[in-house]
Amino acid sequence: MAEPERHYIYVRAHTPVRNKKGRKRRWSAKWPRYCLIVDTETTVDATQRLNFGCYRRCKLENGKYLCIEEGLFCADDLPPADVKTLESYRDNRKTTPKIELFPAKMTLRLMTRSSFVNRIFWKSIRWGELVVGVNLPFDLSKLAVRAANGRKGSWSLALSTRKSRKTGKLEANPERPRIVITSMNSKMAFIKLGSILHRDEWPEEARFLDLRTLGWALRNEAYSLKRACKAFGVEGKMAHKASGRVTTKEIAYCRGDVGATARLLNAMKDEFNRNPIRVHPDKVYSPASIAKTYLDAMEINLPKAQFKVPNKTLGIVMQSYYGGRAECRIRKTKVPVIQP
Repeated sequence: MAEPERHYIYVRAHTPVRNKKGRKRRWSAKWPRYCLIVDTETTVDATQRLNFGCYRRCKLENGKYLCIEEGLFCADDLPPADVKTLESYRDNRKTTPKIELFPAKMTLRLMTRSSFVNRIFWKSIRWGELVVGVNLPFDLSKLAVRAANGRKGSWSLALSTRKSRKTGKLEANPERPRIVITSMNSKMAFIKLGSILHRDEWPEEARFLDLRTLGWALRNEAYSLKRACKAFGVEGKMAHKASGRVTTKEIAYCRGDVGATARLLNAMKDEFNRNPIRVHPDKVYSPASIAKTYLDAMEINLPKAQFKVPNKTLGIVMQSYYGGRAECRIRKTKVPVIQP
């Protein structure tokens, strides 16, 4: 007699979640008063090392983020010839900052990556400003000096270093938190600060807004910066193919991307605010995130908030639930079929 064929049976289960007391954060506005917009340019080889980048600090005035400071930063080890190109661009009277609020600084700031991180980036984080970009995880990774594997498939980025008191060599600065990025897919990533040594120095919650993610949540479309500007009706980026070198055109291209990002931020902000929801834009990760907040706006509670059902009963109920899996590898594409 043949041995019966064995099959694995999978059943669903109910797992009670232990209530965790998270760190209490101070209340923050849906749109902070200030934001920091960042974009980086890299080499075009496999390493994609940082060449330089551009940033804007913007202030919220009359519902719009307006530029109050613009500057450039470059890799700490950038060759002297490339640094001179950046300095010449900065000193050119025709390349003044795109300041929209006065008093205006008439020259671009130029600093190294480490100076930018210490003087601008960490201050924005500490003050609770919104750090904005398109495909922000990529730009944050270019600002990092070291990276390590984190928990649950995340990346832990160290942006600051210091000389070790024991060995005299450079090490990740423990006085500065790491940036932890957990990528879920090409459109969505969770970005937060890692462990903080001195919590009193970081009273505000770090806020990172990837406009690629926000565009996906608002329109259910995966936009590039160029396509997003067109979809939201704002002036787009420059027509230029990145060369991976430090040139005048490349610097202007990077500045143009930051300007386009600022305009896109304001357009997305206006559309986001038309939704009668209280969630912060940096906490929205998909169209479903916005849909769920409508339930809160309509004061529709979850079943667990309305009914007190024992965990044992929930476990029995979950075992009776079966969800068949359907998989489609080719989507939104016409393909030939054969009639059975």
